[in-house]
Amino acid sequence: MERSDRAYVHISAGMTRIGNAWIERSWSAFLGHTVGLTDRVHPREWLDASGDDFLLVCGERRITPMDLGEKEWSEAMFSLGAALTVRHAGPGVVFDVCTRVFHRASFMIRSCRIMNASNQNMSLDEIVIDRMQLSARDPEYDVFPMENGGCTGFFLDGTRGLAFAVLSGAEAAFDRSESGTTFRCTVSGLQIVPGAHCELPDMGVAFFSGERADAMAAAETIADQIRKWRVREAEQRAAARAEETAQNGG
Repeated sequence: MERSDRAYVHISAGMTRIGNAWIERSWSAFLGHTVGLTDRVHPREWLDASGDDFLLVCGERRITPMDLGEKEWSEAMFSLGAALTVRHAGPGVVFDVCTRVFHRASFMIRSCRIMNASNQNMSLDEIVIDRMQLSARDPEYDVFPMENGGCTGFFLDGTRGLAFAVLSGAEAAFDRSESGTTFRCTVSGLQIVPGAHCELPDMGVAFFSGERADAMAAAETIADQIRKWRVREAEQRAAARAEETAQNGG
């Protein structure tokens, strides 16, 4: 396993993973669901069980990664870090998940996009953007609104835990059951016309040490960095379009 502070991404026949010196997430390449979430500073696996990390609910129909059988994995390195993208393509729907990490930042960003590939309107009651069953003996967890919109969640086991930042438009929650505690990030009530796609709210996650106040501070930092990244990305796209127009004599 890599030990430098550089972001890395790896795709093999059985497993895919992305991470840096602080955090790593891994998936089953065939099943398309998360199998690991690793703290690399204080070595520990925080996932209690592997499972579907997204869910699309359309009335009585519940669409999981396995229901969207075809999976296409791709990786990319850029100046600030690395990205791992998986495209889940099934009848009438395409669901893309892009995970980004940066060379010198402790958090991970998850961005999802859904496309209506059918010839009929798509009505979704709920989209679970991310879901993970977490491991801890007696955890403390909660969700709070963030100052600039969105919400933060924390999952604390002793003095080490996970901070989640969910941008405006999505909700975060923890579900407690006999099998463990599950974090969920969801969007409700989405309508998509044929051929259109919808970018879902970004979310980020990082490990932290301390108390709930430290988790909230970490989540605010993650959200701020996601917003800055999106601005930078938009500026780069605009510059590329302007250069293309100039080259074409426009």
